[in-house]
Formats: sequence, structure tokens, C-alpha cells
Amino acid sequence: MLREAERAKRELTDRDSHAFLRSSIPALPQVLHLTNKGLFELAVPLFTRIERPLKQAVYDSDVPAEEISRAVLVGGSSRMPVVRDYLERLLAVPVTCEEDCDVAVALGLGTYVGIKQRARGVDSLVLTDICPHSLSTDVRNPHPPFEPLASVLIPRNTTLPASSSQVYANSQVGAREARVAVYQGENMYVQDNKQLAELMVPLPRNNKSHEPFTVTFTYDINSILGVEVRVHSTGEVTRRVYNGSSWDEGEDALATLQEVQLSARMEPARVDAELALERALRVAAEGSDYVRDYLRVLTCDFASSLNSNSLKLLITKTRQLNAVLDRIEADKADNAFFRHGDEGDCGELGGPGDSPGNEAGDGSHGLDDGLDEERL
Repeated sequence: MLREAERAKRELTDRDSHAFLRSSIPALPQVLHLTNKGLFELAVPLFTRIERPLKQAVYDSDVPAEEISRAVLVGGSSRMPVVRDYLERLLAVPVTCEEDCDVAVALGLGTYVGIKQRARGVDSLVLTDICPHSLSTDVRNPHPPFEPLASVLIPRNTTLPASSSQVYANSQVGAREARVAVYQGENMYVQDNKQLAELMVPLPRNNKSHEPFTVTFTYDINSILGVEVRVHSTGEVTRRVYNGSSWDEGEDALATLQEVQLSARMEPARVDAELALERALRVAAEGSDYVRDYLRVLTCDFASSLNSNSLKLLITKTRQLNAVLDRIEADKADNAFFRHGDEGDCGELGGPGDSPGNEAGDGSHGLDDGLDEERL
């Protein structure tokens, strides 16, 4: 029966075709004449189930529906006219299906694996992944029905790597330990979510107040989940890495956790830095020879900062470069800076007799000119 259904499905791939489904089940007609319209009527419950995740995906993308001009379909089911017609009506935009739509999934998976393994040919690509489910811990609910609530630290669809912290306090004064659990899911009550793991954190004796502590969740593209708990009064830190089935307290796991935490802190700064670098290249392309020479020195020095693991250095260099670019674009509006170097004084950004980025011949790169530098 399954083979007959598969054969009929393939025959219905042609929009104008029809198929005959032969059945050996006594309760069903021995021969069923099937068209795409008839198939849709039979599969209405299935298409209704498709609608909810599609609408959720559009909502989570933060892209307004009116800005979606076309939908590109991938996967073998995209070949079926009944699927394409349904999606076109649901999304209210044209849909496109390439001839090898079923191969696109395999190509995407191959590219994904290659990027994670830093394979040659795709090592220049940047893969942005997201957290598919919210990660939370449980907190006391003082109101009926008194079921513990989910306090989300890393929301669903957060770009990875991600690291987030929240301050909590033990619900009982004088308690000698705190339970920190990790849940996965979107429900308000933690009992409706999936518990991944939990750990017990020792607390100092405190009979006067609720002992505060900071919980940090860290999650990355390789599904490494790290939990860090720091007790405020003692400064003691408990770190664990969840490997999918249990806690890993080994040195390698904890070292990996620290790398992921650093990467999560650095990622937003690196994005801002890369945007500043692209802006500098655009300004240079639109400027005169003098501006291009000036920015060539600045961007070469700035590019080296992108590999730094110092968050403060990267933020400082990005701020300085953007300040220089703001000055250049402001002077361009006044048509002052974009004169030749011997036609006028360019003020703080360098005199006509100086080499680009070197006001006093001291070998400085020029990013600090006219700016208040934050010393590291």
C-alpha cells in the first residue's frame, strides 16, 4: 500500500496529471481516482499542522510579512504541486522551486559541516546559528498555583555563541545550598519544559538574609552548555559543562567553557568592528587619493585588532575608527577634507606635510588623533 501511495504521489507531480491508487484493503475502494485537488482535501489536517510552525518561523524572523517578496522551497516535498499551491496561498507570495530542490538540503548540510570543521573552500564563510529553544532555570512562584516558574536566561532564537547572567537568591534564609536546574522549552511553568540537568551549589551560613548568587548560562554552536554560579559573599565559583547526558567537570571541558564565554562576549564587538571596517573601505572608495592613503594606514592597523582577544581594545579601536570616519564624512559635506593634501590644513586628522596617520613623525597609526584614548 505504501508503494502504491508513493507511485501515485510521483504521478501527481505533474500539475495536470491524475493517478489511480490501487488498494488491497477490503474497507477501501480497490481503485481510487486521485487528483491534486482530491489529495489536498484528503490531507487538510496535515496542511493545517504545517501552518502553525510556518507562521511561527516568520514571526521569529522579525521580518515583516510585507517585506517577504518570494519564498524559496527546498526538500523533496517541494516538487508536489499541492504543496507549492498551498504555500503560495498561505504566504501570499510567489514560491520558487529549483529543479534540484531535494539536493539543496544536502548541500546546506555539507556546507554546515565544512564550516564547523574549518574545511578549505568554506573557511571564509561565517555561519550564524541560533538557540532553537529557550534555556531557563526555575524560580519560586508566590502565587497560585504555586508551580515554579521558568526564568529564561537565553531566549529562543538567540544568536550563538551566547552567554547570559542573572542574579538570584535562595528562597530560604539560612539554607546551606542552592539548587540550580537547567530547562529547555518555552512554557511559563518549568514542569511543562524539559529538564536537562541540575547541580547543587554550596552556600555559606547566612541566617539574616537570602544569600544572592549569579547564574550564567553559556551556549555555543557545538551544543556546549556551560553553567557558572558565583556566590556574592564568598566569591566562590562553581562551573559545570553539560555534555548532553551528564555534567563534565574535566579540565578540558572547563577550558572549552571559558573559550566559549570569551567568544560570546567578543562576538557583538567583532560584528561592530567588521561593520566599521566595511564603512572605512566604502569611505576610502568614495574619497580622494589623499583620503585613500590615509585610510589605508588606519584600516591595516585596525584589521589587526580584529584578531585580538581583548574586548576593551576592540571596542576602543572601533570607537576611534568610527570617530575618524564621522569626521571625514562631516568634512566631505563641507568639501574641506577631500582637497589634496597641499591645498589646506586638515586639522587634527593630519597636516598636509605629514604622512597618513602620522602627525608628528612618531610612528603612530593615527587612530588616536584628536580622540580620548582608553588606556588598557
